[in-house]
Amino acid sequence: MAGAEPDRSPSEAVAPPRWAALVAVVVLGAMAVALVAPVRFALWPITSWELFSRPRVAEQATYRVDLVAPDGAVGPLPFSRLGAGHRRWLTIARTFPAVTPEERARVCRAWADAAVAALGAGQVGEVRVRRVVNRAAPRAADPPRPVSERLVVRCTPS
Repeated sequence: MAGAEPDRSPSEAVAPPRWAALVAVVVLGAMAVALVAPVRFALWPITSWELFSRPRVAEQATYRVDLVAPDGAVGPLPFSRLGAGHRRWLTIARTFPAVTPEERARVCRAWADAAVAALGAGQVGEVRVRRVVNRAAPRAADPPRPVSERLVVRCTPS
């Protein structure tokens, strides 16, 4: 017969179609998610959709590091010019309530010395670290308003 398929032995099995592998991966992935779903974990981007779901409080505290020039001019310390080791300054500043005053002064002096190295000795007179409490503005486009400021530490370069 012209249209009949030849008889095949069991050792000559037909390979499954290519889409079968994709279906197997999707099914195994769904089963893995079903097994792990009861466990509470947050691995980004699988964050249980909590990335921006926390309520925003009216007052938020942060830190500000000011550079005071020898002539008295005050401006923000340009951490972007101090090198990669100083770019996570806010993470370090947030630990200040838990560390001793000596440790705060040591960190402040390290920032002041890095500022002298990056900007020059004539640009740095003093470094001041302040804890600033801001009140959120009613509109997202408006900047927050400072409610209070407290000097945490001040230092001069060594």
